[in-house]
Amino acid sequence: VAHGDPAVPARGLHRLVLGVRADEAVAPRVHRRLGVAVALLGNPRTLILDEPANGLDPQGIRWMRTLLRDFADRGGAVLLSSHLLHEVQLIADRVVMIGSGRIVADDTLANLTARHENLEDTFFELTTPTSRAQQGSPQTGQAA
Repeated sequence: VAHGDPAVPARGLHRLVLGVRADEAVAPRVHRRLGVAVALLGNPRTLILDEPANGLDPQGIRWMRTLLRDFADRGGAVLLSSHLLHEVQLIADRVVMIGSGRIVADDTLANLTARHENLEDTFFELTTPTSRAQQGSPQTGQAA
């Protein structure tokens, strides 16, 4: 949410969208979807999400993936953090990888997966001690 207390609109949305009071128990996946709905209020140009697929069932993960890809395809920017590299690979255009608190890669998805079939293999190559010592600096591509 760009400004204000995100809990304020969320409390109202609980009743409006879910038909429950804000203090009633709601499944974590519903909270996740509700959080995204609140973030989309006001038609933002940028979404910043932390582990957006966490707690979602397969249908919810597909819904989230489609929503984020559509948002980006319409010109929006999506910045997300995730440990689910296979999900990142399905939606990202550009990836920044962090290992041991340091940026180990900042490049396009195509460049990062050119040597490996997936981001997970790329991550492990870039974060193993022998690999990092050989490289010396993060893998970077041209500016976005």
